[in-house]
Amino acid sequence: MFAGQADDLGPSDQIRHYLRELARLNVESRPETAALMDAAMRHGDPLRGPALETDLTKTVEHGQQIGELERHVDAAVAGRLLAAGYFATVLRWVHDDPAPFDLAEQLDDMASLVLHGLVIAPAAARSREG
Repeated sequence: MFAGQADDLGPSDQIRHYLRELARLNVESRPETAALMDAAMRHGDPLRGPALETDLTKTVEHGQQIGELERHVDAAVAGRLLAAGYFATVLRWVHDDPAPFDLAEQLDDMASLVLHGLVIAPAAARSREG
């Protein structure tokens, strides 16, 4: 990841930091980002490039090792889901000009969804039903 910049953060904050830095780079070079994403979609598979997925998977694994993230979750699936979310968000962002939304904010929302999930804890869900 962006070496040295997030070493003092926990894994979930490292993931958010990483995605914010990618967003910053994408915003600073929007025309280049659009061209690269277009080329990747036409001539390849943007999800097959393993660097992003690998970095995110390693961060999830570290979070599992230190007890910050669920151990029963497949770290590779989580890393793949975060990478796919990144690419899908950037593809939507570069589609329209001007940019239709704040990229960093959308990536942070996507990371929150992956990190926190959709399911309410069973006890909390039961108390809301009653």
